[in-house]
Amino acid sequence: MNAIRRRRIIIKILACLLAFVVLAGAALALCVGMGSRFYTEEQHLYRIKKRAERRFLKEGSGYTGLEVYPLYNENDEFGYALLEFEPQGHLYVSVGWLESPWTDMYTLSELDPMVMWRPYVNEEGAVSVVPDFAGDGITRTFEGRRYFKDGDEYLGYYASPYKVANIQNERRYFITLIDDSSGYRSTGGTIPAVKRGDNYIDLISGREIPCSTDFGDETLQPLFETIPIWFFVGMGL
Repeated sequence: MNAIRRRRIIIKILACLLAFVVLAGAALALCVGMGSRFYTEEQHLYRIKKRAERRFLKEGSGYTGLEVYPLYNENDEFGYALLEFEPQGHLYVSVGWLESPWTDMYTLSELDPMVMWRPYVNEEGAVSVVPDFAGDGITRTFEGRRYFKDGDEYLGYYASPYKVANIQNERRYFITLIDDSSGYRSTGGTIPAVKRGDNYIDLISGREIPCSTDFGDETLQPLFETIPIWFFVGMGL
């Protein structure tokens, strides 16, 4: 009898352990969340838009609407998105591979959509003394860059380069340059572009870049006109 009772107890313990493992696995799956490959591109864009609307289109925010567009790298791979705000403002979104209580699947380039950028072209011998974005009277001097002007005023935009260039139905490219010395993406800058024929059009300068260009070649990176974009932990959407 004792042997039978012990066997029953052992079976109950094993059953409890099995149930615990199953429940723990399910709980872990819920905590870890879904990988980005679980969602289609359209689903990612829908999720990004809904989160952005909840966050930025609150009463009194000053924004009347927003649109989201997919962004592709030079290999035509989707990995980023553009948030375009009305009446003005824009943000970039990095699509990560996992969402959990400790990581964000969607990371913003900035917390405030009112981010200004200035068009320019690399030009040997050029010197530009440009007002700081904060508008506090501080200026920055750039050698080897000619920033574009309208009369005596340097151009600056809160809308994205794609909107300023009136890009409608063309695929939007977001080419990040990698500085291998650091290993972090975007440390070499980012080129917002569209593809026309065998060339990309750099929307910062309007220059053509052959599609065959090796963007990983660090010797070429100083030749490109770029905007600095980083995606930091803690800036999830």
